[in-house]
Amino acid sequence: MNRKRVGIVAAFLLAVFGVVPANAAEENTQEYGSLAVGGVDIVSDGEVTGEAPENVSYDSANNILTLTNCVLDVAKEPWYWAGIDASGMGDDFTIHLEGENVIKGTTSDEDYVYSIVSSSNLTIEGPGTLNLVDTATMGINYSGDLRIEGCTINITGNPDHLYYFYGMSGSTDFETDTYIIDSQINISNSMESGSEYANAGIDVQDGNLAIDNSEISIELTNGNIFGLVAGQTEEYGGRLSIENSLIKCITNTDMNDAGNRYNHNMYFYELANYENLYYYIPEGDSFVRKDFDEVFEFERYYSGRYDSDTSTIISSTPISEYCNHEWNDGEVTKEASCAENGEMTYTCTVCGETKTDVITKLGHEWNSWTVITDATCTEEGTRVRTCSRCNERETEIIPELGHELVTETITEPSCTEEGLQRNICSRCGVVIGEEIIPATGHDYEWTINKEATFHEDGLKTGVCNICGYTTTETIPQLSLTHEHDFSGKEEIVKPATCTEEGSKNIYCVEPDCGEYVSEVIPMTDHTPGKWETVKEASCSENGMEECKCTVCGTVIETRSLDKLEHKYGEWGETTPATCTEPGIETAECAVCGEKAVREISPLGHEFEEWNVIKDASCIEDGEETSICIRCGELGTREIKATGHSYGVWMTTKEATVTEEGERQAVCTECGDVKKEIIPKLTNSQTILEGTESDKSVKPAVPEKETVAINNPKTGDKIPMLLYLFTATLSVAIVLVAGKKKYFDKGRTK
Repeated sequence: MNRKRVGIVAAFLLAVFGVVPANAAEENTQEYGSLAVGGVDIVSDGEVTGEAPENVSYDSANNILTLTNCVLDVAKEPWYWAGIDASGMGDDFTIHLEGENVIKGTTSDEDYVYSIVSSSNLTIEGPGTLNLVDTATMGINYSGDLRIEGCTINITGNPDHLYYFYGMSGSTDFETDTYIIDSQINISNSMESGSEYANAGIDVQDGNLAIDNSEISIELTNGNIFGLVAGQTEEYGGRLSIENSLIKCITNTDMNDAGNRYNHNMYFYELANYENLYYYIPEGDSFVRKDFDEVFEFERYYSGRYDSDTSTIISSTPISEYCNHEWNDGEVTKEASCAENGEMTYTCTVCGETKTDVITKLGHEWNSWTVITDATCTEEGTRVRTCSRCNERETEIIPELGHELVTETITEPSCTEEGLQRNICSRCGVVIGEEIIPATGHDYEWTINKEATFHEDGLKTGVCNICGYTTTETIPQLSLTHEHDFSGKEEIVKPATCTEEGSKNIYCVEPDCGEYVSEVIPMTDHTPGKWETVKEASCSENGMEECKCTVCGTVIETRSLDKLEHKYGEWGETTPATCTEPGIETAECAVCGEKAVREISPLGHEFEEWNVIKDASCIEDGEETSICIRCGELGTREIKATGHSYGVWMTTKEATVTEEGERQAVCTECGDVKKEIIPKLTNSQTILEGTESDKSVKPAVPEKETVAINNPKTGDKIPMLLYLFTATLSVAIVLVAGKKKYFDKGRTK
């Protein structure tokens, strides 16, 4: 056996039975230890080898393994099944992180591969970061206590790995304690749709989990999910403690059923300080706050256990992002002034979140204006005012007033002569120029001396009412201002026909005017006669007929006459039909001589006598053949199997109250035997006398029976030495195989 595996088995024997190997080194060694990193043995059988991968060092005096910006690959050789394998390194073994460190998983689906495995207590400390990428099967596995302090650990699953995934997992054999202090843990994995393998984040199976001043983020998709677990059975229980921390456990699986037994988001047996924590679950696209009892269902699968089957966030402080804020009355944090806005601050009484509103600036409260300099017609003035609150002073220009002009008449105008006026400012007396006043013109009063007619002018006389001046004017004849109304009598000049337009004159309604306009009279419609055939139709060409106007003889419309049908004679066979090929026959039109062709359907085979070449049996089909009497082709057809013909049931073993019976029936054709179970008799049943075939039996159970395996029950008394020997041998085999014993595909709760 490889000495690496010997070290693992020895460490286990020490932990369980107190067996101590005799070859432990005394100086510069770690007693009973075995430590391999990236496939390199650093400690083997308790002896420090002096070898280590690049950027990896081991302090044997303090039992500390230091990783400084190192990158490790989980070796694919069968004996190196973990990135860091610490077997029996004692309860004070520490992994110290400096900088960014990476342990790469494997894409192999054949073995269960661990990134870090420890068989005793394990401490992982910062200040560095540990990235476990492409993790296949197990990120961190430990059998003792685990302490993570002052560091960041990122664990991602391998999307190509088709089996189990555990980000962090404690032992199922011993009660352990897990502490996460001043750290950040991020775990994510996504499985194939429909997978039923375990998909776990932090699974402290038989122990307690304490989280202090840390942030935990778990995101798991598909599979049989165990998000964050403290305790698996009622025997050990499991206490979860959360102080000054934030835990986000986001899970979703397409294996959900009516009981959601595949989505174990969180479960534990006790949650310390639960009344001081805040709980959130999904609602729509966000999260909403809920009470403890609304998130966790008590005794869902196990007595005394609390379970959540939906994504859950737990925080030591309220999360304002998901809070239904309840704002207080607010506090003025900045007073508003005349020129600047103020500020009112409101605080949520639930989560402490604050918001601010603007207090609109007050604006100045001005006193009345005080004139410093009066404005004149040509010069600006000034005035000032002050704010009664802040004494702000505002100065404003008073626009110049401009001249206020009034008009003075110098000379009055007459009917025939102009007058004169000037514009003068009423305030300062300045003259802004003189203006001509137009003559008023005569104001005549008219007298008609002679009325105007349609063709002669009239005469009128006017006397000015102002100056008495007299004038005479002509009144124009009415024909000069007359507006024509061509709606009078109509005169036909040329009547319209169906081939030519006509014309007419329309006169003005005024009798003395005599003016007219000419209009076109549209042609009249044709008068259609009877349809006449101009070309007879035949069986090869269409005919034609037309319709003419009875007045002018013009062809108004034409239309086609359909062809006549062919008059075919008798059909004659030109190509005979066979069993499989169609024939052809033709006929000729007696009118135009055109020939038509049509197909004769195949005759089909004509089989007379069928000969059996293979008889049908109970379970196999038979076969028979025949020859076509026309073409000689050989035909074959199937004879269906007859099926078994079983005789009467015969009891071969009587049923009793303690044992089942049996009966059978035999096929009369082939001798096949069919058997059925006769159920056990109940104490109240009476066995009727009669022949074997007359006895009553219950319906037989299915031929395929499920046989129960009698496993040993808890509490069986087995000799202790035999038990110890068997347990030791089993554990050694499991460790050599490199597989976690509790990986059971059927684990659902």
